[in-house]
Amino acid sequence: MFSQRRLLILSIIMACIAIAPLAAMLIAEFVSSQLNCIVNERSDVPCTLFGTDITMLLASFYVGGWASFVTLPLAGGCAAILYLKYLDKKLINDAS
Repeated sequence: MFSQRRLLILSIIMACIAIAPLAAMLIAEFVSSQLNCIVNERSDVPCTLFGTDITMLLASFYVGGWASFVTLPLAGGCAAILYLKYLDKKLINDAS
């Protein structure tokens, strides 16, 4: 159905989708700690970077982290299945 290369690329894309919300939340945590800001879902403390207020962007990244409860199992499971199919095809082709 899919070639080996396509299965590998799809599994990598799905893995990236699975960890993207978690990575965004970690980036927001790192940026807010470097700028000495307090950013969470319920309070707005101004956080400026190069004269621009990025509080809402960081808050959106924090809230987006909750999406990892959905993306990790679903996209992560798809990535695992696709990678297992890739390994299966690779073993079949190597045995031939």
